[in-house]
Amino acid sequence: MKIEKKIWPKYFDKVVSGDKTFEIRLADFECKPVDVLILREWDPETKKYTGRVIEKEITYVAKTKDIAFWPKDDVDKYGYQIIALKSAFKDLALKRRSIRAYKPDDVSDAVINDILSTSILAPSAGNLQAWEFILVKNAERKKKIASACFEQDFIMEAPIVIVVCANRKKSGSKYGKRGEEFYAVADACIVSAYIQLAAADRGLGSVWVGAFNNGALKEILKLPDYVEPVAVLPLGYPAEEGHEKNRMSLNQVLHNEEF
Repeated sequence: MKIEKKIWPKYFDKVVSGDKTFEIRLADFECKPVDVLILREWDPETKKYTGRVIEKEITYVAKTKDIAFWPKDDVDKYGYQIIALKSAFKDLALKRRSIRAYKPDDVSDAVINDILSTSILAPSAGNLQAWEFILVKNAERKKKIASACFEQDFIMEAPIVIVVCANRKKSGSKYGKRGEEFYAVADACIVSAYIQLAAADRGLGSVWVGAFNNGALKEILKLPDYVEPVAVLPLGYPAEEGHEKNRMSLNQVLHNEEF
């Protein structure tokens, strides 16, 4: 079951960042573990929803009447419930969807830095971290990037675009041709996936764009010869839910011992 509730901005940000992993609510509604709590940010000054939403799976519910916060009559009638919120990797993987429509809301530098700081925890060949990030906010440059991506105009709607690149020279310095042609690209792919998961964890949507004119994109971003673009990642608060994941069964792709 899904349950929707308001949440003030200062608390919303704490839930998104992972600092707040519980909710204390008046027990005037029923909920149980495995239910999903949908928290919609509510601005008490404008008395409007901001459009930001985050979903959390409920793992534990405790009820009490020992906390003096809401009106006594309501507490006497309903009591309290303290809701523990789950933030597990599988839930995050399920939450991430390809999003191609974005709200115009700005994404703060703090959120961007947190996403990228998390992403660089990704593994890399020889721990060389052969990746480079180009962060793009300029509207004209985003338009050029969309054009280089064969007119995928939705890219222009995203508040920010992160272009993840492979530093072939860095990986090649240790692994030679194999590093230049494979390891650097693999590193960039892994960190791109981490960016998308970290963005989803912060309530942002993204999509991996891999169709682009390589030469045109390098020229737009002024990339040196040894740096290759691997993924164009538009990021922003979602203006759509995205499609549910349809995946083949594990049995269709799992091979024991040999193909």
